[in-house]
Amino acid sequence: MLYVTTSRKPSQQTRSLARWLARFLSGECENRGKRSLAEIVERAGNAGMKRLLFVYESHGNPSELSFYEEGWLSPVLKIKSVELPEKQSVRLKGELKVVAEGEMGRKMAALFSVEDSAEKDALCLTHPEDASCKDVEMHLSREAVLFTLGGKAVTSIRLAGFGDVIGRE
Repeated sequence: MLYVTTSRKPSQQTRSLARWLARFLSGECENRGKRSLAEIVERAGNAGMKRLLFVYESHGNPSELSFYEEGWLSPVLKIKSVELPEKQSVRLKGELKVVAEGEMGRKMAALFSVEDSAEKDALCLTHPEDASCKDVEMHLSREAVLFTLGGKAVTSIRLAGFGDVIGRE
């Protein structure tokens, strides 16, 4: 589980992306506001989470996904574009299955604190009592982070590349 937060003054699109990531990954989402990194880490710890995901933006658009756990983790995921569901009524019950493509996909799975379902059985959001739900899949590759529901893409984060961690607050 990830504690997802935003840059200090996020745009609506950045807030929406952060909320969707928290929903897909069974995490919690919080707008950062004026809180310091130490305060955010403390709040995540109080919620029982060690790994944090920061959604940064540039010119009002999500631009970067940075991970933190007792220090900044590499690589930083540089965002090229984001497509989000138009409505909030997408049901996410079922199992989160992770498909990591290639070495970079496996590195990204480690950053998101998920495991490749090919290596281990499906994980995370199990609700077997609800037969009407479709499984959510998270596809991780050098080009994108893609979430599908019943085989249909619901959210995609196209990647521009990867970066190194630079000093942050």
